[in-house]
Amino acid sequence: MSCSAITVPRGDTYRFRVFVLDANQAPLNLDSTLVITGAEFSVRTDLDAVVFLIQKTLGAGVEKLPQSGDTIGALEVTISPTDSNITPGTFVYDLRVLVGSDKFHVLLPAEFIIVPTVNYT
Repeated sequence: MSCSAITVPRGDTYRFRVFVLDANQAPLNLDSTLVITGAEFSVRTDLDAVVFLIQKTLGAGVEKLPQSGDTIGALEVTISPTDSNITPGTFVYDLRVLVGSDKFHVLLPAEFIIVPTVNYT
């Protein structure tokens, strides 16, 4: 589980890939080995906040990439300009996948930073 800070310029599109790995750090095929039924990428002001600043789900900002070659185990998260159009600051994010009624964190909580930009409109 990687827990790196994510920094996004205010009002920009930002995409990143996440790989779902097994205990030996090998990617899991999300169509056969671990069939996910959902995924949730969430950003809040802090760990205790009730309201999401950003939330992306499977099919709506979180996409399962084709499960072959170098994209086995891969999910791609897309933050849109509308999503990142928030007051600059440091927040917290995480990502979990759902397998039936079970939930597994792929990324533990870490900093999500929106930085100001000169060309923000």
